Amino acid sequence: MTAFPESGRPVPTSAIARSELFAGFDSAELAAALGALSASRRRYAKGAWILRAGSITERMGFVEEGSVIIERIEPDGRRTTLDTARLKDEISRHFHVDARNVHTMIVGEHGDSEVPLWSITNIAGVPLVNFCEAVGGCGDHAAAMNDFYVSVRDSAYRIIERKGATYYGVAMAVARIATCIVNDEHSVLPVSVALHGQYGIEGVNLSVPSVLGAHGVERILEIPLSGKELDALRKSADTLRSLTAAPAP
Repeated sequence: MTAFPESGRPVPTSAIARSELFAGFDSAELAAALGALSASRRRYAKGAWILRAGSITERMGFVEEGSVIIERIEPDGRRTTLDTARLKDEISRHFHVDARNVHTMIVGEHGDSEVPLWSITNIAGVPLVNFCEAVGGCGDHAAAMNDFYVSVRDSAYRIIERKGATYYGVAMAVARIATCIVNDEHSVLPVSVALHGQYGIEGVNLSVPSVLGAHGVERILEIPLSGKELDALRKSADTLRSLTAAPAP
């Protein structure tokens, strides 16, 4: 950061291969690195915001309490923004409609416990279940929705199996988030933020719908969810907690 004192939106990444991530990592070492980054930001680029990308930072989000998350409210990387884009693509391909007319969202932990919000999913304002009935394109609606979700959830595994890592999609999602902030768009995206009671969840960083503008996360939206979706979101928070180990002192 010393080389870029005028940088407004540094984007650090975990840069750890998925196999290494799940094999274990030195949380204390990473916590120290993130803390040094925050200190460097305060010294050399006081006006800069840090947009973090990488699953490992979500699972260690609490490490940065007091230095990054509380210091300035900001989105934590691409999180489920990427899988939301993937789900829109799956739906648009199935129904042969423009993906820009598909509105949906995936929330929760960026991993196997992430939650698709079918209750708000629509195509051009038409609830998905009604659109299915109108065009006769679903057959077994519940089965079709599950197929879409599984395809999106497991897409990273397929990409990693073929080329060793995911990066183009990640870069696209990070660029989208950064653009929202730089251009003060006030766009609604699912990004990982510290929750303090929203959705009945406390003390964990989780992807939920948020308004992004020049000030980072301007509002966390607590939108109505179905009972099943809310239960799944809370279970996703529990999953994230179980994956989080306190760093060594």
